[in-house]
Amino acid sequence: MICLLLLLQCARAVWGDYQIQSIVGEVESGNYTYYKLQWEGPITIVLDTLSGDADLYVSETHLKPSFEPDQFDFSSTTCGLDSVDIPRAIPRPLGVSVYGHPRHDFTRFELRLIYRHPDYLDQFTLREDNGTDSELLDSLQQRAGHSQVHEESHVMDLVWTFVEVFLEVLLL
Repeated sequence: MICLLLLLQCARAVWGDYQIQSIVGEVESGNYTYYKLQWEGPITIVLDTLSGDADLYVSETHLKPSFEPDQFDFSSTTCGLDSVDIPRAIPRPLGVSVYGHPRHDFTRFELRLIYRHPDYLDQFTLREDNGTDSELLDSLQQRAGHSQVHEESHVMDLVWTFVEVFLEVLLL
């Protein structure tokens, strides 16, 4: 059982997702903060509410989506962590809005873009003109300034994760 937990932790470190961007922002009660998503590929938008109550709306056709039913294609409106999976087949750019719920004067949030690993199974039919998964990952790495130093850092992260899990198992 312990070996299985160790393997799962290491696999998560190796095949994990790739964070593209993180933005911390604030929105007033009943207002929106707008963003435009241009990254290609399978993306997960994660909205973490730091204080207040923020909701997430995404649209293929409106660059300034709202909570009106005909103004968004994807949404997440929980009282906690919100996230929306955007398949790579969805054309870009997309409009993204963060709405501050009226119960709070100000809402602070962190908005993160996560590029899903190429092994991530897209729920929708993929368009052939989007290229292969490896081409998308190469493009992402170039746009994000990926370097050999990052590769070495990733390997060290994996080694440290393995060491931490191993020490936790020994101390149990």
